[in-house]
Amino acid sequence: GGFVVLGVTKAYVDAAVAAVAPLAVLADPGNVLVTVSSNTAISVSSPSAVVTTTSAAMKLSSVSVSIATGSSGAGGLDTGTLSTSTWYYVWLIAKADGTTSGLLSASATAPTMPSGYTYKCYVGAVRADSSGYLWRTIQYRRRTKVIAGTNPTTVPAIATGPVGSLSGSVVTWSTPSVSSFAPPTALSILLSADNGAYASGGCCQMFIAPSTAYTAP
Repeated sequence: GGFVVLGVTKAYVDAAVAAVAPLAVLADPGNVLVTVSSNTAISVSSPSAVVTTTSAAMKLSSVSVSIATGSSGAGGLDTGTLSTSTWYYVWLIAKADGTTSGLLSASATAPTMPSGYTYKCYVGAVRADSSGYLWRTIQYRRRTKVIAGTNPTTVPAIATGPVGSLSGSVVTWSTPSVSSFAPPTALSILLSADNGAYASGGCCQMFIAPSTAYTAP
């Protein structure tokens, strides 16, 4: 059940363990629920979450925090003022005494931490539109859904009308930008395609591929 290392001092082992220990526990928002409830308000809740520093981790229970885009520091924007047409990243932050709050940042890796807050956990992303208002979204764990109706008023469309071309069996792919529809941190995007021409009595062919390098089997 154990092993012995010869010729190595305790100080050496302690230093080696200290160097590796921060990597052993990752920040985890748990079964997090993130709701954009208005143009300027975000709520974050989770039964439990793990927040970390570079060298320590702390487990939080019954997390419930709010973020307002018009506020600064804890419970608001980490620095500056909200920009338009920009992705912002939601963070759960905490003090060493367990005090929790939320934070909104333009950085997905290194938010500017408010005074006294040293623990953090990346939670997800929200979108500020061209007027500086937040899209209504709901995120559960790692999946986010845009709620159309208020803002945006309709389901966002990545592309409409003819895109790319088909000549015989040769497909010429087009690459619509998704940067306004999914954050750079997204690992995948769930799409919905609508054959409008068919619905109005016409006919069209639709092909969707992960990249222009795709070749049909």
